[in-house]
Amino acid sequence: MAADDGGKMAGLHDGKYVLTATQKGAIGESVVVSALLRESGGRLSPFYSIADDDGIDLLIYDKETGVAIPIQVKSRTTTLNRPGTTKPGSGVHFEVRTAALREFDDAHLVAVLLNGDMNDIRCSWLIRMQVLASVARVTEEKLVIRPNSAKSSLDKFTPFRCDTAQGLSFRLIKAAEQLAARSSKKKKPAA
Repeated sequence: MAADDGGKMAGLHDGKYVLTATQKGAIGESVVVSALLRESGGRLSPFYSIADDDGIDLLIYDKETGVAIPIQVKSRTTTLNRPGTTKPGSGVHFEVRTAALREFDDAHLVAVLLNGDMNDIRCSWLIRMQVLASVARVTEEKLVIRPNSAKSSLDKFTPFRCDTAQGLSFRLIKAAEQLAARSSKKKKPAA
């Protein structure tokens, strides 16, 4: 149903404004939040960080286990060009500031490739921050990963790849269950 705006909205998206990187990041976080709520059937409950100065964008609370997983979301809408061409390939470039690698034992990076309309996840990678430095190219200020989004890819990021939003939700639930199991072992008094 079209709004009766007297033609005032015809030029709403006329190219005058372009989304900033910050705005695209906020959209990426919102898409991840929506996907986790939907695909977990409400089991996962995401909470936004008011100030993400520690590199944590969201806390993902698992209602079943009672644990929360801190995550940083990085999103992209395009893939890298194939080497020597201007044709899109299947590699995706993500950067994480080294300052974000604080000592959060169970923090994860959720790197997502969004569709062109920025309203759905094409592919994602869930990587524990403790593991990230071992698979990334490390510079003084950032860690760079370039995972391949092709389902047939067997790159070093394949073990972290989630081909669907449901897969990402499933892996976060498994991470919450593992964290809950580790926490319960720590709480048990010595016999």
